[in-house]
Amino acid sequence: MLLRDRHTSLAASSLALGVLAALAACGELKTAAPDDADGDGGSRATPRDDGSSGTSGTSGALPGDQAKKDPPPGFGPGPYGALPSGYCCDDDGDCRSRRCEDLGGGKVCRDSCRSDSTCRRSPELEWTCDNGGTPGAPGFCKPDGAFTCIPAAEFELGTRAAGECCTATGDGFAGLECVGGSCVAIGESPFICNHRCLQPKDCPSGFVCQQITDDRKECIPANRPYTCK
Repeated sequence: MLLRDRHTSLAASSLALGVLAALAACGELKTAAPDDADGDGGSRATPRDDGSSGTSGTSGALPGDQAKKDPPPGFGPGPYGALPSGYCCDDDGDCRSRRCEDLGGGKVCRDSCRSDSTCRRSPELEWTCDNGGTPGAPGFCKPDGAFTCIPAAEFELGTRAAGECCTATGDGFAGLECVGGSCVAIGESPFICNHRCLQPKDCPSGFVCQQITDDRKECIPANRPYTCK
């Protein structure tokens, strides 16, 4: 089972190591960052079938009431935490990469990355990937200097629901058309929108809440191959 995540690496290598043992049972999950070193859309990790919760702190959490207050309809982190790099956040659950850190100008979301292109939303954002300059190595997007976070209420939430077609762009705009801020493909099936989950009821019909890494669960199609809407 090959999962390609449109906007970033599905897991950093330190997390991926813990799931490689399940490779034979479930196949390979591939993340979709078109400029990754392996040339096939991203690094690889494997979903776990052990039924564990996979949450650590707030890293797997969905946004809480505080995170969803104030933004007008259609704006903010949304129901699944879709904020990309640069937007203000209260905790990890607000961000699509589940990384909310104070960089000196307020707590801000940081997308995971494997190259600088994933961190750019020109002209709004020209961040770089802090992977030490090693092509294909995992890291997180960061500003080159002081950065004041963009209010979450200014983020216009995507409208495409889980299962709807989406297109990889290879930059920081990837996945933003989706309500969950994420677009993936399994194997040779088409790219579709999806979102994070904590339990089965968080996923729509036809999707399962799949353990991806120790602290990451996502809604993915229950059956393969699949088509997009």
